[in-house]
Amino acid sequence: MTARTETTSNDKQRGHPGGAPLDFTAFTATVAKAAWRLLEERFPGVRGEVEKHRAFRSDVMDAFALLGTARRLRDGIARALPASAVYDLRGLATQVWA
Repeated sequence: MTARTETTSNDKQRGHPGGAPLDFTAFTATVAKAAWRLLEERFPGVRGEVEKHRAFRSDVMDAFALLGTARRLRDGIARALPASAVYDLRGLATQVWA
């Protein structure tokens, strides 16, 4: 799971899930299994929490993915892709963090 961040003019980072929200109908069984494995490794018991909010499952999973990325950023172990920032038309750095 990854999150894309944008550095704002005051050097804060704003994160949001990369790509479209998770759509379980479009997931293959293999991809869905891998997504659950990644989340469960980082957040034991996450499946039960996500299922409590079944109507918002993709949003809850995205939130846990962002939390995992935030933890890696805090701990200094996150990886930026690309390693050197790419700048958008407004001059803001954009990268995918994993």
